[in-house]
Amino acid sequence: MTFNKIALYSFNSAHLSTLDDIQGLIPDACKIKSLSELDHSFDLLIIIGGDGSMIRCAQYTTLFEIPIIGINTGKIGFLTDIKTDEITQHLLAITSGNFVLEERSLLECRLNGVYAGACINEVTLTRNKGLQMIHYDLYLNHQLLHTHRADGMIISTPTGSTAYALSAGGPILHPQIKGILLQPLCSHKVNTKPLVASLTDYIRIIYHPQKGSDAAIYIDGNTCFELNDTCTIDIHKSKQSLKLIHPASFDFYQTLKTKLGWH
Repeated sequence: MTFNKIALYSFNSAHLSTLDDIQGLIPDACKIKSLSELDHSFDLLIIIGGDGSMIRCAQYTTLFEIPIIGINTGKIGFLTDIKTDEITQHLLAITSGNFVLEERSLLECRLNGVYAGACINEVTLTRNKGLQMIHYDLYLNHQLLHTHRADGMIISTPTGSTAYALSAGGPILHPQIKGILLQPLCSHKVNTKPLVASLTDYIRIIYHPQKGSDAAIYIDGNTCFELNDTCTIDIHKSKQSLKLIHPASFDFYQTLKTKLGWH
């Protein structure tokens, strides 16, 4: 796999000098001012930032099947795994063909049958402005599994298992596991536990508004839909996928050890 047209981008103007340095390494790479400039003619995007920047970019790159390399200037960086002091070493190797290409699954979300978006990390049903628990029914493959009273529910990809779901006490899933993590948020029932469903399963949540409570749907923590009435939330595997370019030495378990400070 070779890269004929490479885009360079950052949301932060403070990274302009780093973009210039990368352009010095890869003279044919072009800096873009907006992600809307991306199209099928590009075969690689190099993004400088944190995982949040990567997720925002992926909303565009998944449409055109453009792989992404992440230069990490954020705090943790499970997706952006090249450090700023390793740019020269890794980018020269990658553009010479020495890299790992990885595809990550996305989830598609529909609200009352209307497409709402696709997530890299998670779709979250959560209480919105009020403090009262929300009520919802959880279906798997059209069969009622559970009726919940809780602060909400996280429906996560394996990639998202190291994001919000991890903070909520969920398990870490290897990104190549063909599964969907269902992580309750502060359930009223002590027998409500996290569940890993198959990636081929269809998930349906029916939200039932109650007096004094309100809810919202968040897609990757960005896109928000406030729910004021009964709502059917359908979630299943997306036809799109996220393509990541890693250094040849990439190892997910070593990344966990480093990022989480395991010794």
